Amino acid sequence: MSSPKPSISFASVSAAPPPGASFAILKRCNIFRCFFLSLTILLAVVDPGFVALAAQSSISKDGSAMNSVSKDSVSKDSVSKNSVAKKNGGLYFVCERKLALKGKRIKASDWLGKTSKALSYGDRAVDCDSLYSEEQLFERLAADIKSSGQPLTLFVHGCCVSFSEDLIQASDIQEALQAAGLNGPLLAYDWATPCYNYAGSLAKLPGCRTNFTAFLERLVAKLGRDKIVIVAHSLGIHAVQNYCLQALKTEPEASQVFSAVILSRPDVDFSSFKTSEAALKNFSGKLMLLCARNDINLKLSSFIRRAGYNFVDDPRPVHDNYLRLGQASVASGVADRLAVYDISHLRLRHLIPYKLIAGLLTGETSSYLIERADGGVLEVKNRL
Repeated sequence: MSSPKPSISFASVSAAPPPGASFAILKRCNIFRCFFLSLTILLAVVDPGFVALAAQSSISKDGSAMNSVSKDSVSKDSVSKNSVAKKNGGLYFVCERKLALKGKRIKASDWLGKTSKALSYGDRAVDCDSLYSEEQLFERLAADIKSSGQPLTLFVHGCCVSFSEDLIQASDIQEALQAAGLNGPLLAYDWATPCYNYAGSLAKLPGCRTNFTAFLERLVAKLGRDKIVIVAHSLGIHAVQNYCLQALKTEPEASQVFSAVILSRPDVDFSSFKTSEAALKNFSGKLMLLCARNDINLKLSSFIRRAGYNFVDDPRPVHDNYLRLGQASVASGVADRLAVYDISHLRLRHLIPYKLIAGLLTGETSSYLIERADGGVLEVKNRL
């Protein structure tokens, strides 16, 4: 299968969310809280780039994915220079949405994030999309792992991401991995988040946890241990936490199910992470956490909870529990127990650091200056 190019159309990114999308939040808050929540929602509508309670990749005018920070972007030239003789793995997806193959491309219901009774499976190539069964997906993944000699990378997106945007992010990650010499297949797990609707994304989490855990159990059983790398971003980390907690209960003696796990700016509270930390470490050959001081999305996520709103499955804020693990002030508290990277200097807002993730997985980070700061946090800077 030919390697996909990040030229996926994304027509809905500039549109505003439906007027009633945030009513569920407002109706449970008093007037004071409503004022601040309304201000947050207004900022999201007027300037979607300000708050990525929306899409987490920047999109160019022609619809192609393009990281706004040039030093952390991966050019097509770098891909060709690092190409190897082994076959590159394909770009696959598992989706909880209702999908339809219209012509050569798949269409999905993105605004409302409508879910299907059963998961959908397929792949995206340069010329067309394909849909097929779970068993066919597993067979193709196993064949790609064998032909490339590299593990599968499983990507779990964050909130408010459409099917199209999920594949853009997955394609960007795969391009960075291939530039670094990691040519295994990439599998994007789409948990049907509605566009520009944070509360709606959170409402999807219970179903996502259940579906993702069951799917990953089947995938691990088919591919075997140590054949999967997980990259989870923002709210998507909840799904990985749940799998590890459940797997630890059923297989307490198991270890290193995954070659590596990267948690990119987790939108989870600290108490939730403490509950799952042992399980995450147990099932990860290498566990890495990316945080930042200047992530506006996580600041807004923390602010909304501090204002008093309690989302689905969210514990009531206790002391500093409203703060998010992806904030550097919180992540520094676990730097003595796992590798914590502060990427504030990369100034990515809430975007995914594709090139850095590839570098951390290969151990080749020469394009970055990484220094250990107080508390054991590793500060990442671009080399001049």
